[in-house]
Amino acid sequence: MIVVAIIGILAAIAIPQYQNYVARAQVAEGLVLASGGKTAIAEYFNTNGTFPANNTEAGLSDAGTITGNYVESVTVADEKITAKFKPDGVNENIRGKSLLLTATDAGGSVTFECETDIDESYAPTGCKSVASVGGPTAWSSLTSEEQAATTACWDQSVAESREDGNGYVEGPNTYTGSQQDVRQVATICGFGECRGCALCPFAVCDG
Repeated sequence: MIVVAIIGILAAIAIPQYQNYVARAQVAEGLVLASGGKTAIAEYFNTNGTFPANNTEAGLSDAGTITGNYVESVTVADEKITAKFKPDGVNENIRGKSLLLTATDAGGSVTFECETDIDESYAPTGCKSVASVGGPTAWSSLTSEEQAATTACWDQSVAESREDGNGYVEGPNTYTGSQQDVRQVATICGFGECRGCALCPFAVCDG
């Protein structure tokens, strides 16, 4: 019995540590993919004196094509680089979260500050945890309990940035009918291809 108790204690310690390790390893992929954006922004700024407006101007591929095992997209918008993690197939502590790198003209060189909406327990070293970094939260990244406690809405910009065309995120909508109907459609949309679905965009985000 003593041996069993010891094994139980060791497991209770080891499992959370392993989950922490997995999350941090997956987050590292976001930093690696974003590093290409850092180089592109710095080179563009040194040549033009301004920051690139988007991926194309920075000389990068489209945001949705810069992906990895855990990263859904890498977007450049002026001085900001956003690495967005996938809403599924990743550690639950980082799904749908983002890393935000912000460039600053440091008088002849370009420096970057890192912020993230990932909890500081899993965030990269030197990256500040800020709740508002990630923008809209993908509906499919929420648990069933979280979905039941909030509302969903359709964000067209999110739909255009995602490979599956799913634009449902957490947030208020303009639909005047039952919010449970919205939740059901948003959840169904997350199970398969949403692109081209005429029913999906009926509850657009309010503001």
